[in-house]
Amino acid sequence: MDRSERHATGAAGWCVHCCVLGPAVERAYLYFFNDDDKPGLHASAGITRHFQPKPSYHALTHLQRVLGEYRFRGMVTNDSGQLRVQEYRNDANKILWAVWSPTVEDRNFPPQLDHLPADFLDAQRMPLTAKPSVVPAVQRDQARTAQTASDESPLYLVFENP
Repeated sequence: MDRSERHATGAAGWCVHCCVLGPAVERAYLYFFNDDDKPGLHASAGITRHFQPKPSYHALTHLQRVLGEYRFRGMVTNDSGQLRVQEYRNDANKILWAVWSPTVEDRNFPPQLDHLPADFLDAQRMPLTAKPSVVPAVQRDQARTAQTASDESPLYLVFENP
């Protein structure tokens, strides 16, 4: 991956983190849709380049599709530098956990998630292309615990109350 691709991938993660990470943030705005990648202040800050989607476009589109009808409910886990789990709920009695490692290191580790809130339905990972991302397996047991791979890319776990 060259420097430009690394920058675009990192920018996608930061766009999503800025929207999801800060429960105290009431609204987040993107003020550049398209860029031409010419020299200048914020000249490459668009989510499209020459109207072709960049990784940020795919990540934000997925974020809206997955979290659009949910509202922040609370922090489940906030272990600085290790694991962050935030809970969101919608009017259809579904619960979503956004799970990721809040680090700048490119590491992957298997956290144990305790006290799952309801019956597990689905898992989705933030994509950087038009294709869905590969989702790691979610190992669950009868005691409402689960284990899955976690990294800087948000993993969305969806649950449904019976």
